[in-house]
Amino acid sequence: MHMQTQLESIPVFKSFRFRLILFFALLITGLQVFTFMAVYRTTLSNTLAQIENQLVRTAHTFRQQLADRADDLAREAGILASDYGFRTAIATSDRPTILSALDSLITRIDGDRAMVISLENDIVSDTFDRTTRDRIFPFEALIETADLEGQAVSIVILDDLIYEFTVVPVLAPIPIAWIGIGQTMDDGLAAALKSQSPFDLDISFGLMSGQGRMALKGSTFSGALRETVGETDLSSIPMDTPLRIESNGTTYVTLVKSLNNGAGDKRAMALLQYSLDLAMAPYRAMMLWVLGTSLFSLILALGAAIWIAGSVTRPVRDLSVAAGRIQSGDYDSPVPVARMDELGRLADGFNHMMDGIKEREKKIFFQARHDSLTGLPNRLSFEKRLDEMIGRAGGGDKSFCVVLCGVDRLAEINNTLGHQVGDLAIRHISRRLLRAVQKSDMLARLASDEFILLLPSLGPDDVGPALEDILERFKTPVTLEDVTMDISAHLGVACYPCHGETATRLMQRADAAMYQARRAGHAAR
Repeated sequence: MHMQTQLESIPVFKSFRFRLILFFALLITGLQVFTFMAVYRTTLSNTLAQIENQLVRTAHTFRQQLADRADDLAREAGILASDYGFRTAIATSDRPTILSALDSLITRIDGDRAMVISLENDIVSDTFDRTTRDRIFPFEALIETADLEGQAVSIVILDDLIYEFTVVPVLAPIPIAWIGIGQTMDDGLAAALKSQSPFDLDISFGLMSGQGRMALKGSTFSGALRETVGETDLSSIPMDTPLRIESNGTTYVTLVKSLNNGAGDKRAMALLQYSLDLAMAPYRAMMLWVLGTSLFSLILALGAAIWIAGSVTRPVRDLSVAAGRIQSGDYDSPVPVARMDELGRLADGFNHMMDGIKEREKKIFFQARHDSLTGLPNRLSFEKRLDEMIGRAGGGDKSFCVVLCGVDRLAEINNTLGHQVGDLAIRHISRRLLRAVQKSDMLARLASDEFILLLPSLGPDDVGPALEDILERFKTPVTLEDVTMDISAHLGVACYPCHGETATRLMQRADAAMYQARRAGHAAR
């Protein structure tokens, strides 16, 4: 019970079972988390690689689409440049006719701006600023390229707008002027390019200042996302290298492209972006399935861990409880052995050990209360039985007798024939005395040559025949080791309560009576 109480008093979190379950729980949880993270990281890594490759390919496609559009602009501009009436209007500086022809051109090609540039690089007519006169065309390099190659195409920043700009010469047959046609890179162009993309790409155009801030000029984004993109700091973002950018709570894989070398402190930039969340959406169901499977496996594994922990710790607990029973002196409840493994062998060994301890304790207990030579109760056992008899006697209402038997000549036998023969003589005498007592009587060996009897059914008036019977048994000679010898005895009797009411007093009176009998040569009371 004490050990059981100790076991119950152990805090749950300190118990071996709890620690075993916790170990398995942490191990299995760690493995599940590692597996889930490995699957997630692998999926994310592969998705990112696919997006980055797609963005790079899309950037090349984007460049090619702009080049094709520029070729269309150059072809249409060349048609106008070869028109005789248009050349005549230029030669005569007929501004209304020039502007009318330019308006027709941008309407036909869905352009946004057209102009005529003189050989001195002055803007003669401009559909964007119709009142301009003698304004310097700021892109002299385009004129030089068009003069050498017949046309020039570039992304330019003009009047704080981004244009894809084409310049072709007006020949008669030598150049007499230049036609410039531009299409703004705005929301319309971004939407058109997105519609031609094989995946849900978002495109933005803007001007980057020297501080890295981007002034948005066109984008497929709208609302809060458009404002967030417009506030993007491009100073720390490498060009032509895909990377992840957080924008309004959404992660985008972003590729930044420079569209030109800039004019002044501004550069035209394009941002190609793809939502990582959108790219991961097809895998979300798979990840949820993996997560659900992991959780289900975790629950099963934890259940198995609890079962294993219980099956491992239950025998240990049984052994601990059994050890507590041994501590309290209970050897009659063996540990149940229901297993054939190491723990079962341990329980079986524990039971054998408990049986051995039980037998040894029985032997020790027997030896503590019995004479080792004769197997009879010793003085301790006799005094305990005598005290019990006095207690049951009820204050003198019932009488009984104590008989002290002193055996003569044992010392002489030991000295002449040896202790081995003396021991045989003592055993022989004890057997004779046992035949003289009843089941309710008690015979004990008090000393080397003294035996004592408790006769609970005899009082002082009827003990005489019993004494005569005992003395009669000593009259028969004893033959030991081919030696026949006479052994006599003297008896001393004390009766309760007339001779004493305590065990000590009764034994003292019996001893005195035996001494008197030896002196007188007969039994004495």
